[in-house]
Amino acid sequence: MDQGVQSRLQVEIISNSAGSSSVGVDLQVRNAQRFPVHVMDIEVLIEEPGREERERKAASAKLDHSCIVQPRSSKLVKIPLASLIRPSATPVPYMLRANVAMKDRMFFKDAADKKVKAVERKHLDGGIEGIHVWTNFPKEVVVAFDFQVKNSNFLPLKLLHADFSVMSDGTKILETKVVHNTSIPGKSSARIKMKLSIPLKIIRDSFPGGLPSSVLPVQMDISFWFKETFYGLYKIDARKTGVLVVPEAPAIAIHKVVFTFDEDNKPVARLELLVSNANVFDLELKSLEYQAVSKETGSTLMLAKFKDDDAVIVPEGGKVTIWALAKPGTHEFGSVLWKLYKGEQDYVVKTSLETETELYGKIVFQS
Repeated sequence: MDQGVQSRLQVEIISNSAGSSSVGVDLQVRNAQRFPVHVMDIEVLIEEPGREERERKAASAKLDHSCIVQPRSSKLVKIPLASLIRPSATPVPYMLRANVAMKDRMFFKDAADKKVKAVERKHLDGGIEGIHVWTNFPKEVVVAFDFQVKNSNFLPLKLLHADFSVMSDGTKILETKVVHNTSIPGKSSARIKMKLSIPLKIIRDSFPGGLPSSVLPVQMDISFWFKETFYGLYKIDARKTGVLVVPEAPAIAIHKVVFTFDEDNKPVARLELLVSNANVFDLELKSLEYQAVSKETGSTLMLAKFKDDDAVIVPEGGKVTIWALAKPGTHEFGSVLWKLYKGEQDYVVKTSLETETELYGKIVFQS
């Protein structure tokens, strides 16, 4: 070993009131020479001493590390221990050793070691709160919720991802992973917002013989995976039960048209629309947009909007009529409405409805 270069381990022990600890490990390489030193690689050995030599458990790894230590200076190298240390049921002391290969004008090695006292791994506590479910027809069902987690460790945690499994009466609907990137400081709590999208097509395809019902009982199992720099991975499992709604889109037809003029003396029309609900639950109609689009040009020929502070209830299996204001997008306004009323095929009708259900949340229909 070159007497002008020394390496030693600095092990920081941070204890809480309960006596458990977390450990941060740095390797310090100090160069007292007049020449720079190149640190080429570092071999780390962790040994758990047993009562006899053959009982000792050891793990080692080489760090792919390269750095220059300038003359009469020192450098700290962070040592990742997560890949070497595996927490045991009963924490035990261990010996930490680092073998450092260095080069200045010649190649040489140095070693440093440190005995570290037992380190206890703390468990995480967490649970799902504030869950909300809504349907965007014909695309997806969205499940949004908050995940409250408490980190009792001194070191910060990072949520990597959540694994979801959704089942309905023994039928697997979806297994997926939602990647996340949230850090939780040590000795703190956090509320993490998450969202899962379940395509309606996947729900239907899970039942080749057809959906048993438009309202499916479901069980959702979630595994939250956290990473901590010292001990590695933590997992919290959670389960929620509820229902998923695969609705039928309401049918909309023009029932009556009343022509008039607005304050600028431009022609407008009030449409009486017949809304039919084929679902097994009531729909509370919040708003509606109704467009007629030319198949030939693609331009919007008429737009009708409905929004009422007092929402209209469309009963299950029933019909209601609502009045919506229509404004022209073409000079052929009257003929367009007449063709729509007569059901001619020159135009494509596009609709958007926002509804609420008493039991199943918000459902937005678009066609």
